[in-house]
Amino acid sequence: MSKLVKTVNLVYRPDDFLPGLADKILNRKKPTLAGAAERAGFTLRLIPVHELVPASTDRPTLWYQDEDLLSTRQCFQVDDFSWDPQASHFLKAIYRTIQESDSLLLNRSMDGPEYLATDKLAIAQRAATLGVPTPEPRSTA
Repeated sequence: MSKLVKTVNLVYRPDDFLPGLADKILNRKKPTLAGAAERAGFTLRLIPVHELVPASTDRPTLWYQDEDLLSTRQCFQVDDFSWDPQASHFLKAIYRTIQESDSLLLNRSMDGPEYLATDKLAIAQRAATLGVPTPEPRSTA
């Protein structure tokens, strides 16, 4: 297993929203998301799913702007739902491609337990078992 590159690739599907709405939401949330990633020692990269090209030659590849994202071990969080059946099928291809690599898929797999997509504590616990830095627990006192 290769060394983890401290990049979190957040793959989202803008086509399920009215034109410009996904960008508006992400522009509002990006500073918060990027700040959280930075505090954990990671860089955040937001990637629209339609800009990815999954492939396989002698190993899984995931092309984004002339870069094979799977040539290094990185973290991914990929949307797992779309109102469009064809988009859902494409998201599954992205999932399977990442799962076959040595990169980390941080949210649930298409056939994994749903709580890893909705339960923040379960997500943090899963990340910790994978060696991803997680927030320290806050004192309740």
